[in-house]
Amino acid sequence: MMPLVSVQQSHIRQQILKEREYGLTVSLDESRDPISETELVNVIIVTANACNFVDTFFVPDEKADTDKYGDSFGKAFVQWWDTFFIPHEAPDAPPLRNDVSAIVTDNVNYNIGAFKRHWKPRFVNAQHIRCLAHILNLVGMVFREHKCLHLLREFMSKTRSVLKGKKNIRRRRRLRKFLISEKEKNGEGITTIPPDWADTLWSGWYESVVWFSCGLGGFQKWLLEEMKTADCLATLIDLGTWLNVNISTVRLQI
Repeated sequence: MMPLVSVQQSHIRQQILKEREYGLTVSLDESRDPISETELVNVIIVTANACNFVDTFFVPDEKADTDKYGDSFGKAFVQWWDTFFIPHEAPDAPPLRNDVSAIVTDNVNYNIGAFKRHWKPRFVNAQHIRCLAHILNLVGMVFREHKCLHLLREFMSKTRSVLKGKKNIRRRRRLRKFLISEKEKNGEGITTIPPDWADTLWSGWYESVVWFSCGLGGFQKWLLEEMKTADCLATLIDLGTWLNVNISTVRLQI
C-alpha cells in the first residue's frame, strides 16, 4: 500500500499534467527545518483551477555563502523537478517544464542568479517574478535602518551571533527549556525561542522585535545563567556586558 502522502502527491501530479495547457506558475517558498537546521523549500504550483502545495525539498548549503547557496538552490530545484515529473510524463509529449510561465521567489540576489544560471535554460518560457511581500519588506527597511534605532539593530545582531547556526543548537535548546521552566514557575511568559532577525526573510526582523517586546526580561535572565556554562563564548559575554549597559534604551526602542 502506498503511503498517504505519496497517494496525494500522485493525485496532484496527475491534475497538473492534465491542466498544463493553461500554463503553470511555480512558487518556491523558502523556510528552515527547525530540527535538522537545514534550508528547505516548499514547492507550490498554481494551475488554472487550483493552487497546489506539491512537495518540499532540501538545499544542502547554508545561506552564509550566498553565491554557493544560489547554485545549490538552483540545482536542487531542477533535480527535484526531474525526479518528480519526468518519469510520469508521456514520452511523446513536450516537456512539462515548457508550460511553466513564471517562477516566483523571494526578492534576493541569489535567487536571481539561480534563475539565470539554472532555471531559465530549462524552463525556457518562464519569467522570474520576485515576491511583492519581499519588496514591501525592503520598504520596511527604511524604517528599520533609521539612525534612531541603531542600538536595537546592534542588539539584534549580537543576539543573532549567539543563537544562529548549527553550532548553537544546544544553546537554543537550553533557552527553550529555560523559558518553559519560567512559565511553569510563574504562570506566564513565552515558551518559544526568538525568531531569527533575518533581513532577507519577509518579516523575520519584525517578528523578532515583537518577540523581544514580550520576552526581553526572560531572555536577559537566561543570558545571565548561560554565561555561567562551560561553553560560554566571547560573543555571549559581549552580549551580556553590552545589554547591562544599554538595557533601558533597548527596552524603549523595542
